[in-house]
Amino acid sequence: MTEYVVLFVGDADRWWTTMSLEERKAGYTEFQRFGAELTRRGHQIVGGAELHSTADAKRIAPGAVPSPTARSPRSPSRSAVSTRSAPTTSTT
Repeated sequence: MTEYVVLFVGDADRWWTTMSLEERKAGYTEFQRFGAELTRRGHQIVGGAELHSTADAKRIAPGAVPSPTARSPRSPSRSAVSTRSAPTTSTT
């Protein structure tokens, strides 16, 4: 079975800082329509997640090794972090 990773590229900060709630709801509706269309065509979404604002991001200098205890309030617990491949969208 062939698997794909689908990324929606855009201005993440705009989503969180300048878009109104109604604009974000319209965006979510469009994402749901996309998922429904994939399902209608026989595909299966097996995972996915929304990114948070870059204001919440941790920056790591190139070559630096992050401390396992240095987590943001929104980051998953160490036990919740998987070493498996990223979720993909199946096309069967």
